[in-house]
Amino acid sequence: MYTEGNSRLEYTFPLGQYVLDRAVDTDKQLFMKFVLQLRTATQDRMQKYISTRTSMRGDSVKEKCPAPVRVDSSLAQILKIDMLDGLLASDTQFGQTETSLVQDVKASGNANASSSVNVNAATPMTLMLRIDDEVLNESGMDSYTIEVVTIFTMYFISNVKKESMVRLLNTGRGFTQFEDGSINPDDDLLRICPLDRIRGVYGCIARFEVVSGLHEFEGTSVLSIDPDEEICNLASETWAQAQRTASMSSVHAVSTHANRVRGNYSIDAKTRQAFLISQDVPWSEAEFINDASLSYLQYPQHSISIFSVNLHIADHTRLVSAQRITLSISTRLSENLALFSNYDAQVRIVRIQQVRSVISTVTGVHIDNIELRPDITHTLLAIVLSIPHHKSPYQEQRVRRLGEHLSRPGTNVRVRVEAMFAQVIETWLPDYQIGSEFAILGATVQVHDTPAGHTVAIYAQTPAARGVPAHNCVCKRINSAHGETALEPHLDVFCTLL
Repeated sequence: MYTEGNSRLEYTFPLGQYVLDRAVDTDKQLFMKFVLQLRTATQDRMQKYISTRTSMRGDSVKEKCPAPVRVDSSLAQILKIDMLDGLLASDTQFGQTETSLVQDVKASGNANASSSVNVNAATPMTLMLRIDDEVLNESGMDSYTIEVVTIFTMYFISNVKKESMVRLLNTGRGFTQFEDGSINPDDDLLRICPLDRIRGVYGCIARFEVVSGLHEFEGTSVLSIDPDEEICNLASETWAQAQRTASMSSVHAVSTHANRVRGNYSIDAKTRQAFLISQDVPWSEAEFINDASLSYLQYPQHSISIFSVNLHIADHTRLVSAQRITLSISTRLSENLALFSNYDAQVRIVRIQQVRSVISTVTGVHIDNIELRPDITHTLLAIVLSIPHHKSPYQEQRVRRLGEHLSRPGTNVRVRVEAMFAQVIETWLPDYQIGSEFAILGATVQVHDTPAGHTVAIYAQTPAARGVPAHNCVCKRINSAHGETALEPHLDVFCTLL
């Protein structure tokens, strides 16, 4: 970071593979010096010598790259996966006809579970991931953090397509998983179930609910349940309002359900996470023309969800890489709401945290990777999302499309964020006034490329005792949801450790 007057320049330098050897192998303090050459618009040149202020020592590097730790329990014992069909209206509604709770789908023999609950296609499915505290304590580890990297779902209205996909997945084929947890569907899978509608291909459509930690935003298909009650209410209400079948009653039902799950499962965004996933797929008319046995009022819908999870020993082991994508959201605040002026420090911290929580909940970017940068007037604010690079070929595409949608008024994600901002600033009393605004102006995306092998730091992987890497957990879910006049559905869950 280099500052000259009111101008600030930020550079990311790729480092050679052995540049830190001197710091690691000795107790000496290592500083780095650089020559910065600048050229103005009038071709004037300026040269500055800059150096790092913070020394790099062997102890510091070793702290960020701890030795791999082995635990006494397998990954299947540490990670619990709960699934819930239906919406909770009370804390004690589990087991009633309106809902079906499958508690830890891996615990029952071959990890298959079934339910006879009649699930409407418009009813979201709830996925909950939690760490078994007792297993961790017995292993001497108590600081794990869950990071959901990918949720990939295939939706079927063709039993033939569904059975073909099950056979493909049972052979161990269908997708490739990278060491960072990213999942890339193979050509064999996409031929059966494409990501985009293809003329002449019917019966299945695939969707990334989460890719490289980023939430699907064009169809608003996934909601991360925030541990904060206020943010949870705002996020769930705006998410429900964006659904195709939104109504006042459905918005209230989703908001109530999200808060029941948040409280009942003690969601904390670290060791316990929960997601609502919309099952309402807008099937095209061509699908029903192709299969005369289907109708808009009655059709079977099945889904298979594949997801991958990273487990981190602690927050500081989260992926830190020189390779990253930066998404900068330009916003404007009313002068009376300027966050970085005329505020008590504690009030400012709370309000900044609210803004970061809104962006994190909607986009999926971890809150620690979101920074607020005001201009000199404090009314223009840049919300900068620093997204660690993943090997998924779909990551950069999603980030760029997110930037485009945030820059375009009227899109689902922009409307949703601005609606949440509008309700958040109403709590900023006594500064809030009628007519105050917190508006999005646009967004820009910048990809920071780093040569292969020149990563500054990596997170520590934690392999289980049975030799299974901690991040290699993939679960496959088959769910059936029917129209109002359809027959009883069923729920099958398959879980596989890769």
